[in-house]
Order: sequence, then C-alpha cells, then structure tokens
Amino acid sequence: MKPIVSFVASLLISALVGCQSIPAETAAIQNFHAALEKENLEQLRAQSTERFQRMALRRTDAMEDLKKLGLPKGEIQVVETADVSPTEKHVQVEVGAQHHKLKYHLVGDPTGKSWVVDDIFMKQRRGGVIDSRTVTEQMDLLITLRGFLEAAAAADREALLAAMTEDFAKTMNTLPDSTFSRLSRKIASQEDLKRFEPDPKLDRDLAVVRMHRLSGELIVTLKSVDDSWKVDNLAVESREDQNDIKNMRKLVNSMRIGSDFLLAYKAGNRDALKALATPKLFESGLAFADLSTFPLAVDELLAADFQIRAEGRIASILIPNGKETLSIDLVRDEFHDGEEHSDKYLIEGVTLYRGDQQIQMSAAFASRDRMQVFADAVRQGRYDVARIMSTPDFGKQVWSQLNPELAAELPLEELRSGPIEILSVDYRGKLTSYRVRQGDSLATYQLRNWNGEQLIDDVLLTVPGRPESIKQSLQVLIPARKFLGGLRGDNLDDVRRYTSDDFNLLVWRQLDKTPPAAHAVVAMCQQDPAHIVFDQDTAQISYRSGEREARVQLRRHDDRWSVDDVQVAERGNSTQIADLKQTLRAQIASGEIRGHRNLVLRDPLPGAEPPAAIQQVGYERDADAASPYRREPRQLPSTESNNNPAPPALRLDDLPSLPIPVSVEADALDQQTTTESPEILRAHGESPLRRPAKRTSSLTPIWKQ
Repeated sequence: MKPIVSFVASLLISALVGCQSIPAETAAIQNFHAALEKENLEQLRAQSTERFQRMALRRTDAMEDLKKLGLPKGEIQVVETADVSPTEKHVQVEVGAQHHKLKYHLVGDPTGKSWVVDDIFMKQRRGGVIDSRTVTEQMDLLITLRGFLEAAAAADREALLAAMTEDFAKTMNTLPDSTFSRLSRKIASQEDLKRFEPDPKLDRDLAVVRMHRLSGELIVTLKSVDDSWKVDNLAVESREDQNDIKNMRKLVNSMRIGSDFLLAYKAGNRDALKALATPKLFESGLAFADLSTFPLAVDELLAADFQIRAEGRIASILIPNGKETLSIDLVRDEFHDGEEHSDKYLIEGVTLYRGDQQIQMSAAFASRDRMQVFADAVRQGRYDVARIMSTPDFGKQVWSQLNPELAAELPLEELRSGPIEILSVDYRGKLTSYRVRQGDSLATYQLRNWNGEQLIDDVLLTVPGRPESIKQSLQVLIPARKFLGGLRGDNLDDVRRYTSDDFNLLVWRQLDKTPPAAHAVVAMCQQDPAHIVFDQDTAQISYRSGEREARVQLRRHDDRWSVDDVQVAERGNSTQIADLKQTLRAQIASGEIRGHRNLVLRDPLPGAEPPAAIQQVGYERDADAASPYRREPRQLPSTESNNNPAPPALRLDDLPSLPIPVSVEADALDQQTTTESPEILRAHGESPLRRPAKRTSSLTPIWKQ
C-alpha cells in the first residue's frame, strides 16, 4: 500500500504547487531534489516511479550508494522541457552555482497534472572521456554488487547464485557446499563491506568494477540482463598467492573436473574417468589397473582448500592434505565436441607428493606390471621381451645383444633365481624403484618414465667386486665375452668387432687365425669375474684361475665398449705380468706366429700369365727352400741382466703348452715394427688401468727355457 499512498501524496503536492502557478513537472523535480538533499528515502520513493524504486531504492541503505554517484546539490533551475509522449517528459536542469546539468525523465498521468521521477541522466568524465549514464543503471550496479559481497561474506549460496548470470550460476552451482563456502569467503569479508568503495567502468551492457580489499583487490565483471546487472565473473588479487583467483570461471571449471575425478576414482567409475582424463592417462592404467594400488583420501581431499594455477592451455590443481599434497594437471581440450578453443579441461597427470617422494599415478599403475613382465622374461631367457620392456639405452646396450649361449656365460644367476616379492616402492618423479626379494638375493628394479611409458632402466644388485648396476656391468661384460668367444671359436671377425682400433691395427688385422697365446687367455676366463672396475672411459674385468689372474681391459668410445688388451698376472706379484697385445706384436714381428696366407692385388689382364702369389717371410706357408727370401724366425732379444737375474717365468699350469710370452721392452719392439700411428702412441699412456710403465725385469718365455 505504501507506493499508492506515496503516489497520492505526490499528486496532492503537485496540485498545491499548481495553485501557485509552478509547472507540475518543475514541482516534481524540486520535491525529489529536496528529499535527496535531506537523505529522506521515504520521500524519494514517494517522488519516483515503481521502476526507479525497484532499481535504485530497493535497499534500506540505498542513500549510501546514492551519495557515491555524486549527484549535485543546490538550487535547481529548469532550462528546457521536451515532451516525449503524453505521459513522458524530458526536463533539462542546472543545479547549484556550478550549473551542473542533469536531465530528468518524468512520467505522469494523461492529464499532465502529476509527475514523478523515472530516471536521471548525468554526464561523468572518466579518463578524459565524457560518458552519460542513468542513475537507475548505476544504482542497480552498486546495489547488486553490495548484495553480492554480503552474500559472499556470509557464504549464502542461494543469494550468491541469484546475483549471477544464468551461465555463471550454473557453473558455480556444480561445486559441493564445502568448496562453494570456502571460495565465497575468499571473495569478501565483513571488514571489506565496511570499506565499500567501488570504482565502476561501464560500457553499454558490460561493467567492470574494481574494489580495494584488506588483503588485495577484487575485480568483478557484470552484465546487463533485462535491465538488471548480474555478476558474470570475478577475480581476486591477493597479497597471499595461495588466495589468488585469476579467473573464477576457469577456477571453478578446473575444481569441478578435479572434484568429479576424485568422486569417480572413489567409486571406481571407469566410464566417468575415461570422460575426464586424456586418452594417454586413461590407457596408462585407469582403464585396467587396480585403483587400490594408488590410494587417495578422497573425502579429505574434497574438503581441503584447492589451489589453482593456470597459464595458457595448461592448469594445475594443488590440494594440500596434511603431510601430503595431491597435484592434478589439466590441459584444455582445444576442440571439444568440434568446438574450437573450448574451455573444457582434461586431466593429463596426477601426482602425490609425500615427503620427498613424488608418486605419479601412471607410474604406480604401469610400473608394477612392467617390472613383473620384465623379471619373468629375464628368468625365462626371453630377452626380446626384456628389450621391449626396457628403455632404449638399456635395451640397445644389453638385451638386444644377448642370446641364450652368451647369457649362460654372464653372471645373471640372481635374476634367474625365482619369482620376485616386492618389499618397498620409492618414487622420485619420473624414476620409480622397486626393492624386491628374488630367491636369496635382494635387488632394486628401476623404472623410468620414457615418453609416458614406464620402462625398466636398470637393476641394482649388491655383489662384491662389481658395480651395483647390472646395466653398467653388462655393458662391458658382453663385449668381453664376445671377444673371448671369438678367440675360442677362431672367429676373428668377432674378435675384430669387439676390440679397439689400436688392438685391431697392431694385431688382429694382421692375423687370419687365433694364435696360441690368445687361447691361453680364454682358458683363464671361464669363471665369473672376480672384479669389475671402472675409471672414466676405461674398465677392467678380472678373472681368477688358481694363482693367476686375467685382466680384460676395455676402452669406451662414444657409447661403445671394446677390448683394448688382456693382462695375465701372478696374483700378489706385480713383476709377473704379461700383456697379450705386446706379446702378439712381438710374435708377429719375430715371425713366431703367421699372418695372412696370400695377397693378390688385382685380377690379371686378359691373356697375361697369372702372377705368383705374393708371400712375406714368416707367413704360414714358408717361401720355397731355394728362395733367397727364406729365413728362420728371428729370436726375441734377451733383456735379462747378468747382475740381476729374472724371477721365475710366469707359467700357466692349466695350459703348459700354450703359455703367454712376456712383453719385450717397448724400444726393442718399436725397432721391429714398420708402422706407427697416433693410436699406437696413445695406447701407451691413456688408460689408468694399463700395466705398470716400468718393470723390474723381463720374463723368459717358456719355450725358451
């Protein structure tokens, strides 16, 4: 009834003014202006239309917001009146000594005897631009914003949703109550309401309002919908980074996806998980894995405070929960349902941070099965499967090189001993380590994330005298065993393939069969290695046979290891050392061992006599007895001293007929060779694992005794 009474009162006032010959429209403006100066809300309502009351005066504290508009005060002078229709007028007035201009829009009855204010047009200068806005439009904006902030401070879900656009409200309404309330209180507090000083900027049906808060700044975007302002988005800039909200819409969309994922994970709903995750993440384990192997405290996580970080098409959700933090990584689906630049996000990774561990969900699901398949394949001798389950490096350096015969010569007993029992799991980002019991041994299987796949990168075993890394050990053991196998089978192609360029140049390229001294080395390398030692780009594998030791020395070039020499030593006696490389060089130079049989340089010309085979003294088939080039093999020069007799010569009891001759002095050897190269020179000083540079004496070859 109050609006009717107010309207009747305004008619009576207009009638009295009319008796004094003051135009009714002028009287209506004067009455409204007087109520405004007195801050009398009831009189203002009496002098305005229902529309003005609804949009500008609907709150009891509307006078506070009217003051913020800066309506001028003072004496009113009507400048111009224009009829819009029989019931509408536009009245241009000037107010106060500064002659501020306002334009009133009045509405009256058809007789024109009573008028009330329906709106006021006022010009404002902002940033050098003059803009004309109505009082109802600005008041509705301020009142909507104030009500929105009050609802946020009180976490009033219903009131907040009512102040939003339909689309924004639909987005916000997807949040559970606990999350909705937590986000609401980040928007505003009761203290923020006490210092309500908005700074609006309007552009047609869009407005952006900035407002300072105790802990930062609030930025609210509003849209005009059916002549009313509705909140369409907001951002919170906080002095505390964890309370920042860069974009509420994106934040809520991300949180909703995170919440939906957690609920689907708890329920084991794989269809829902498939819709929320990228195909790569889903197929890496969510599609088939036992979800209990990666347990999540879903209820506690949903009640925790979500923190969102977004940049470009990538976003991350961090959910702290006591001593753990769950990270959910999202990527925007750019072409969702055929719509380009979609705002839909998909989950591409989930990581649980627990202390100093980083547990990736994909690693937890895939690594256990991969490790089991790999272990079974090695135990069963299926090395092609082991290669597929391994990283490219591990597969190329080790498993692609193996066959059953070679594997039987390698120390892999611990990996063949039986099924594995998982003792513990350690996660370090892209590296996952399984500590297992395998038979009587303890081993650690290491898996690495390789382009999204969990692949075995190494196996660690504690064996005295060897590196823990199976990969490191086998990288030198495999070429060493292939070298020894080539010697044993008289296959010099394999020997050359697995020896260094220097060893090849000085020895193996000059021979077409395995010399006896090399067979003696093979006989000493039948046991498992006693020691494997690495020093930068060199390595040494030691095999023990009785009181003697064979030391296979390897050198690395790029990623390839090759045999550079073999030493045979009397254990505990540093003077009793024989080098295979120098021994064979000496034997080739002296003629004790033979080289290639025949060398034909080119095919004979048609009709010409075929040339005689070119032979060199010392080859397997000696020159004709009558040939002037025939000679007896040269004897190795003696290096014994009359004053210092040599210790007993190094003998191989296992193969007494195939001893390794001792090394001759380098100077004497160099005088008997006709080829020198930088590789030969480097072979005498690069490796820290080579023989001692100086020996106390030389040994007498067995066949000389």
